[in-house]
Amino acid sequence: MAAAIQTLIAAQAVEPENPVVIANLGLVTSDSGQPAAAIPHLQRALSLDPDLHQARFGLAIALARTGRRTDAAREAEELLRRLPAGAPQRAEVERLLAATR
Repeated sequence: MAAAIQTLIAAQAVEPENPVVIANLGLVTSDSGQPAAAIPHLQRALSLDPDLHQARFGLAIALARTGRRTDAAREAEELLRRLPAGAPQRAEVERLLAATR
């Protein structure tokens, strides 16, 4: 994962306002066991693109991993509001929401 993080940091230097790069950096950081460090990246990605669903889901997970269950539930609820009614991701977001309550 360290190589992936270094690659994403390099990509962010080239495209500092690319929300996908920033979100991916947050996702990899969270998955590497550093959810608290991932949160600012995921929040930044969402500030650039509030409809970047992968970033919002990752933010909810990172918040849950750091014990911020209320904040995680809020992000999961927001994601459910933004997802289309028939989106296949809804079930996974609903499971996350149930786990944070």
